[in-house]
Amino acid sequence: MFEDEQSDLIENEDYIVESFLGDNLRSKELKEMCILLQDRLDGLQREMDALFPSSTLVNEIKSLKRQIEIVRQEENISRFVEASVRVALRTSQIEEED
Repeated sequence: MFEDEQSDLIENEDYIVESFLGDNLRSKELKEMCILLQDRLDGLQREMDALFPSSTLVNEIKSLKRQIEIVRQEENISRFVEASVRVALRTSQIEEED
């Protein structure tokens, strides 16, 4: 019986976390986005190194660096919200058991 309750809590936890985040992405999704952006940035930097620094590439690299910074900030915020929701749920569950 305890395992069923544990499974329900985990499913409810995910639903509640998503409700708190609203339209915002989960931290895992944002982390994946950062990885993709970083891969793109690395490719552009290799291309720039192979050629000469063109203003178009330099501007695109600056833009990608800024996007990565923003997505990382969003990832940290989402991770904090997710962790806060989980702590609140577990605290609530412990208080109910007492």
